[in-house]
Amino acid sequence: MRKNKNDCSVIAGRQGDTSVVCSWFEDAGSTICEVGRYLEQYQTAEKVKCIFQPWKEAGNRKNKCTESDFLPANQESWIMKSEDNIFDSFSVPHCYLYEWDQNWYYIFRGPGDLLFKLPLQLIMNNTGEISEGDYLHKVQIDVLTAIFRQRVRVDPYLRLYLVIYVGEYEDLLQEIRDSRDHEELGLIYQRLTRAYESCGRWIVIESDENCNKISRIITVDEHKGVHIETCLW
Repeated sequence: MRKNKNDCSVIAGRQGDTSVVCSWFEDAGSTICEVGRYLEQYQTAEKVKCIFQPWKEAGNRKNKCTESDFLPANQESWIMKSEDNIFDSFSVPHCYLYEWDQNWYYIFRGPGDLLFKLPLQLIMNNTGEISEGDYLHKVQIDVLTAIFRQRVRVDPYLRLYLVIYVGEYEDLLQEIRDSRDHEELGLIYQRLTRAYESCGRWIVIESDENCNKISRIITVDEHKGVHIETCLW
Protein backbone atom coordinates (compact mmCIF):
# COMPACT_ATOMS: atom_id res chain seq x y z
CA MET A 1 0.00 0.00 0.00
CA ARG A 2 3.01 2.31 -0.38
CA LYS A 3 1.75 5.56 -1.88
CA ASN A 4 3.11 9.00 -2.53
CA LYS A 5 0.77 11.95 -2.93
CA ASN A 6 2.39 15.35 -2.94
CA ASP A 7 -0.91 17.01 -2.04
CA CYS A 8 -1.65 14.71 0.91
CA SER A 9 -0.49 13.73 4.34
CA VAL A 10 -2.06 11.13 6.63
CA ILE A 11 -4.57 11.54 9.44
CA ALA A 12 -4.87 8.73 11.97
CA GLY A 13 -6.77 7.88 15.13
CA ARG A 14 -5.88 5.39 17.83
CA GLN A 15 -8.44 2.59 18.19
CA GLY A 16 -9.69 0.96 21.41
CA ASP A 17 -6.60 -1.23 21.28
CA THR A 18 -3.22 -0.03 20.07
CA SER A 19 -4.12 -0.21 16.38
CA VAL A 20 -4.74 2.93 14.34
CA VAL A 21 -7.15 3.83 11.56
CA CYS A 22 -5.62 5.98 8.81
CA SER A 23 -6.83 8.02 5.89
CA TRP A 24 -5.62 10.63 3.41
CA PHE A 25 -5.59 14.26 4.45
CA GLU A 26 -5.34 16.99 1.81
CA ASP A 27 -3.31 19.67 3.58
CA ALA A 28 -0.99 20.86 0.81
CA GLY A 29 -0.46 24.61 1.10
CA SER A 30 -2.01 24.73 4.57
CA THR A 31 -0.12 25.62 7.71
CA ILE A 32 0.03 23.27 10.68
CA CYS A 33 -1.87 25.87 12.70
CA GLU A 34 -4.68 25.98 10.11
CA VAL A 35 -4.98 22.20 10.32
CA GLY A 36 -4.84 22.41 14.13
CA ARG A 37 -7.72 24.89 14.22
CA TYR A 38 -9.75 22.55 12.01
CA LEU A 39 -9.02 19.55 14.24
CA GLU A 40 -10.12 21.44 17.35
CA GLN A 41 -13.69 20.39 16.51
CA TYR A 42 -12.63 16.73 16.87
CA GLN A 43 -11.48 16.39 20.49
CA THR A 44 -13.40 13.29 21.56
CA ALA A 45 -13.04 9.71 20.38
CA GLU A 46 -16.64 9.71 19.15
CA LYS A 47 -16.14 12.81 17.02
CA VAL A 48 -12.83 11.57 15.66
CA LYS A 49 -14.49 8.31 14.66
CA CYS A 50 -16.72 10.10 12.17
CA ILE A 51 -13.66 11.35 10.26
CA PHE A 52 -12.94 7.81 9.13
CA GLN A 53 -16.50 6.65 8.46
CA PRO A 54 -17.66 6.30 4.83
CA TRP A 55 -19.52 9.35 3.54
CA LYS A 56 -23.30 8.97 3.63
CA GLU A 57 -26.04 11.06 2.10
CA ALA A 58 -28.62 12.26 4.62
CA GLY A 59 -31.46 13.48 2.43
CA ASN A 60 -29.86 16.29 0.46
CA ARG A 61 -27.23 16.95 3.09
CA LYS A 62 -23.87 15.25 3.19
CA ASN A 63 -21.88 14.35 6.25
CA LYS A 64 -20.41 17.67 7.46
CA CYS A 65 -16.92 16.21 7.04
CA THR A 66 -17.33 16.10 3.24
CA GLU A 67 -17.39 19.90 3.20
CA SER A 68 -13.89 20.00 4.63
CA ASP A 69 -11.04 21.32 2.51
CA PHE A 70 -8.83 18.64 4.08
CA LEU A 71 -10.76 15.37 3.71
CA PRO A 72 -11.13 14.00 0.16
CA ALA A 73 -14.70 13.24 -0.99
CA ASN A 74 -13.70 9.71 -2.02
CA GLN A 75 -11.91 9.08 1.24
CA GLU A 76 -10.56 5.62 2.01
CA SER A 77 -9.51 4.31 5.40
CA TRP A 78 -7.13 1.56 6.50
CA ILE A 79 -6.51 -0.17 9.81
CA MET A 80 -2.87 -0.45 10.87
CA LYS A 81 -1.76 -2.81 13.62
CA SER A 82 0.82 -0.31 14.81
CA GLU A 83 1.72 3.36 14.49
CA ASP A 84 5.04 2.06 13.19
CA ASN A 85 3.32 0.92 9.98
CA ILE A 86 2.09 4.39 8.99
CA PHE A 87 5.33 5.74 7.57
CA ASP A 88 6.20 2.39 5.96
CA SER A 89 2.86 2.27 4.14
CA PHE A 90 2.58 5.94 3.19
CA SER A 91 5.40 7.97 1.65
CA VAL A 92 4.35 11.19 3.32
CA PRO A 93 6.44 13.70 5.30
CA HIS A 94 4.09 13.94 8.28
CA CYS A 95 0.97 12.61 9.98
CA TYR A 96 -1.68 13.92 12.38
CA LEU A 97 -2.49 11.32 15.07
CA TYR A 98 -5.30 11.41 17.64
CA GLU A 99 -4.20 9.57 20.78
CA TRP A 100 -5.81 7.91 23.81
CA ASP A 101 -5.21 11.04 25.89
CA GLN A 102 -7.67 12.90 23.60
CA ASN A 103 -4.94 15.08 22.13
CA TRP A 104 -3.73 15.49 18.56
CA TYR A 105 -0.08 14.87 17.78
CA TYR A 106 2.05 15.89 14.84
CA ILE A 107 4.54 13.29 13.62
CA PHE A 108 7.17 14.18 11.04
CA ARG A 109 10.23 12.65 9.45
CA GLY A 110 13.55 13.84 10.79
CA PRO A 111 17.08 13.04 9.62
CA GLY A 112 17.86 9.43 8.85
CA ASP A 113 14.94 7.19 9.77
CA LEU A 114 13.89 9.25 12.80
CA LEU A 115 10.26 10.11 13.50
CA PHE A 116 9.51 13.05 15.80
CA LYS A 117 6.17 13.00 17.65
CA LEU A 118 5.02 16.06 19.57
CA PRO A 119 1.71 17.60 20.68
CA LEU A 120 0.06 19.58 17.90
CA GLN A 121 -0.82 22.28 20.42
CA LEU A 122 2.88 22.72 21.27
CA ILE A 123 3.52 23.76 17.66
CA MET A 124 0.50 26.04 17.60
CA ASN A 125 1.62 27.76 20.80
CA ASN A 126 5.14 28.40 19.51
CA THR A 127 4.53 29.82 16.06
CA GLY A 128 3.90 33.45 15.35
CA GLU A 129 7.18 35.23 15.80
CA ILE A 130 8.90 32.34 14.00
CA SER A 131 7.49 30.12 11.28
CA GLU A 132 6.33 26.55 11.85
CA GLY A 133 9.25 25.26 9.78
CA ASP A 134 11.75 27.23 11.84
CA TYR A 135 10.19 25.98 15.07
CA LEU A 136 10.30 22.32 13.98
CA HIS A 137 13.92 22.74 12.91
CA LYS A 138 14.72 24.23 16.31
CA VAL A 139 12.95 21.28 17.99
CA GLN A 140 15.12 18.83 16.06
CA ILE A 141 18.29 20.71 16.99
CA ASP A 142 17.32 20.84 20.68
CA VAL A 143 16.36 17.17 20.76
CA LEU A 144 19.40 15.87 18.87
CA THR A 145 21.68 18.03 21.02
CA ALA A 146 20.14 16.67 24.23
CA ILE A 147 20.38 13.06 23.07
CA PHE A 148 23.96 13.53 21.85
CA ARG A 149 25.00 14.92 25.22
CA GLN A 150 23.26 12.11 27.08
CA ARG A 151 24.78 9.36 24.94
CA VAL A 152 28.31 10.71 25.33
CA ARG A 153 27.79 10.99 29.10
CA VAL A 154 26.72 7.36 29.55
CA ASP A 155 29.06 5.81 26.96
CA PRO A 156 32.74 6.60 27.69
CA TYR A 157 33.87 4.80 24.56
CA LEU A 158 31.65 6.91 22.32
CA ARG A 159 33.49 10.14 23.07
CA LEU A 160 36.81 8.45 22.33
CA TYR A 161 35.41 7.08 19.04
CA LEU A 162 34.16 10.55 18.05
CA VAL A 163 37.51 12.19 18.78
CA ILE A 164 39.42 9.62 16.73
CA TYR A 165 37.08 9.22 13.76
CA VAL A 166 34.67 12.19 13.63
CA GLY A 167 35.73 15.29 15.55
CA GLU A 168 35.96 17.00 18.92
CA TYR A 169 32.86 16.72 21.09
CA GLU A 170 32.31 20.47 21.54
CA ASP A 171 32.85 21.13 17.84
CA LEU A 172 30.27 18.49 16.93
CA LEU A 173 27.76 19.97 19.37
CA GLN A 174 28.26 23.36 17.75
CA GLU A 175 27.72 21.85 14.29
CA ILE A 176 24.33 20.52 15.38
CA ARG A 177 23.33 23.89 16.85
CA ASP A 178 24.48 25.77 13.73
CA SER A 179 22.70 23.55 11.17
CA ARG A 180 20.59 25.74 8.91
CA ASP A 181 18.16 23.34 7.30
CA HIS A 182 16.94 19.75 7.04
CA GLU A 183 19.59 18.75 4.49
CA GLU A 184 22.47 20.09 6.56
CA LEU A 185 21.14 18.47 9.73
CA GLY A 186 20.80 15.18 7.83
CA LEU A 187 24.46 15.24 6.82
CA ILE A 188 25.52 15.90 10.41
CA TYR A 189 23.26 13.08 11.60
CA GLN A 190 24.90 10.65 9.17
CA ARG A 191 28.33 11.48 10.60
CA LEU A 192 27.00 10.97 14.14
CA THR A 193 24.91 7.86 13.49
CA ARG A 194 26.81 5.88 16.13
CA ALA A 195 25.70 8.38 18.78
CA TYR A 196 22.05 7.95 17.85
CA GLU A 197 21.87 4.27 16.93
CA SER A 198 20.36 3.23 20.27
CA CYS A 199 17.54 5.79 20.01
CA GLY A 200 15.42 3.66 17.74
CA ARG A 201 13.10 5.20 15.21
CA TRP A 202 10.70 7.19 17.37
CA ILE A 203 11.46 10.26 19.42
CA VAL A 204 8.56 11.38 21.60
CA ILE A 205 8.49 14.95 22.82
CA GLU A 206 6.33 15.79 25.83
CA SER A 207 5.31 19.32 26.79
CA ASP A 208 4.66 21.14 30.02
CA GLU A 209 1.13 21.48 31.39
CA ASN A 210 0.39 24.57 29.28
CA CYS A 211 1.89 23.08 26.12
CA ASN A 212 4.40 25.90 25.81
CA LYS A 213 7.75 24.20 26.36
CA ILE A 214 9.34 20.80 25.89
CA SER A 215 9.40 19.01 29.24
CA ARG A 216 10.75 15.58 28.33
CA ILE A 217 12.36 13.70 25.45
CA ILE A 218 11.78 9.94 25.31
CA THR A 219 13.39 7.33 23.05
CA VAL A 220 12.99 3.60 22.64
CA ASP A 221 16.33 3.22 24.43
CA GLU A 222 14.32 3.39 27.65
CA HIS A 223 12.43 0.28 26.51
CA LYS A 224 15.55 -1.76 25.78
CA GLY A 225 15.33 -1.11 22.05
CA VAL A 226 11.96 -2.83 21.61
CA HIS A 227 9.23 -0.79 19.92
CA ILE A 228 6.23 -0.30 22.15
CA GLU A 229 3.38 1.89 20.94
CA THR A 230 4.34 5.41 21.98
CA CYS A 231 0.95 5.92 23.66
CA LEU A 232 2.23 3.41 26.25
CA TRP A 233 5.58 5.13 26.84
